[in-house]
Amino acid sequence: MTFYDPAGKVPDFNVPQPQSSGPPKLVVPHAAPEGDTDVDSNELYGSGLLIPGQSYTFTFPKPGVYSYVCVVHAPQGMFGTITVAAAEQPTKPASLPNTGAGGSESPLLPLLAGALVLMLLGMLSWRIARRKLP
Repeated sequence: MTFYDPAGKVPDFNVPQPQSSGPPKLVVPHAAPEGDTDVDSNELYGSGLLIPGQSYTFTFPKPGVYSYVCVVHAPQGMFGTITVAAAEQPTKPASLPNTGAGGSESPLLPLLAGALVLMLLGMLSWRIARRKLP
């Protein structure tokens, strides 16, 4: 993948160089990585030619639209753009009114516990009262 200035010429995959005898020599000018891995302008940045299993990483420190081309497949139309948006600033969540509820304790738990105690006391007193009946 090669990032380049879209206002300029697409980088050539190979460039024929004349020789004193014989056919021209084909030079592949962008076979090795070029530029930096931090793409921050429309200058030439390239991964070079990669073989299967290899990878190359680019980073985009500034927002913008970056045009790229596969110099090997440019005649087949392998062009694209990457749009980098500015990072959104984290927003502070709106504060909610303090209702007195929340935190680690739930107001429902003491109510349920109290209801259970009253129910057990009621069952116990009913049983005691029933035993005393002749």
